Amino acid sequence: MNVCDILDLKKQELVVINGEARVSAAVGVMQRQNVDAVAVSSDPRRIEGLLTRRELIRAYGCATVEEVNMLEVRSLMTRRTVTCNMAEPVREVMGRMYASGTDHAVVTEEDGIPIAILNLSDVIDSRLREAEMQAAEADRSFSAVC
Repeated sequence: MNVCDILDLKKQELVVINGEARVSAAVGVMQRQNVDAVAVSSDPRRIEGLLTRRELIRAYGCATVEEVNMLEVRSLMTRRTVTCNMAEPVREVMGRMYASGTDHAVVTEEDGIPIAILNLSDVIDSRLREAEMQAAEADRSFSAVC
């Protein structure tokens, strides 16, 4: 299974916010779009970082809601991101996500332009579907032999 297979099922557009935006604006966007991560960028051709629920939880645990809400998004975002392309096997992307300790990967087109964000749940769900399909195929093969 490749990344494009997940995106076909996900049907969700890339949500981008400017790094100078306030955290309160990013939280509002995340709620309205029902996403757990937003890409941070002032240029739609490249990503500066990601703001995820993980960074928000850390920030709100260390300061008041008012203080965190007034921060610029870029002050909380993760700058090191895992990237992948549509043709990559999900297994490889999952390995890189695990190795980097992140729950998200930015999907890019061949020219490097970001088009989506995968989260770990997307990747795990796809691996489970793949395992189920393989098990069903094995059952059919076994039944044909018997």
